[in-house]
Amino acid sequence: MGVINGSDLFVFMNGSPIAHATSHRLSVRAETGLTTTGANEEKFVTRTVFFLDANVSCEGMMVYGDIELLRNAMILGQPLTLDFGEQIAGALDESKIYATGNFLLIHLEESAQDGDNATYNAHFEHASGFQYVNV
Repeated sequence: MGVINGSDLFVFMNGSPIAHATSHRLSVRAETGLTTTGANEEKFVTRTVFFLDANVSCEGMMVYGDIELLRNAMILGQPLTLDFGEQIAGALDESKIYATGNFLLIHLEESAQDGDNATYNAHFEHASGFQYVNV
């Protein structure tokens, strides 16, 4: 994979952007299992990947408009599309997306300091369709 420089997280609902964060962590994990039986003479076991899973956490997420959209998506279990890439002039540069997928919002924490606009820390778990693209 190429270098991901200054990437951003964009949250979409029904194709419309509803939030973004400039600080995020994308974690992809493989579930493995043994594929050897006791019948062979090997001293080391053989493993294979059975499943892949992804989760995302972000800090300082800015919400466009009403936070109720995100809260309702979490309560109803509605998958949100997350795109990982770079922005130009505040919008996602489609040619700079390096990963995308549908995720469930599982944790939402508000940070609203006195006199400042609220930002949110959030955690998402993979629902479907995760893939790396354009790298």
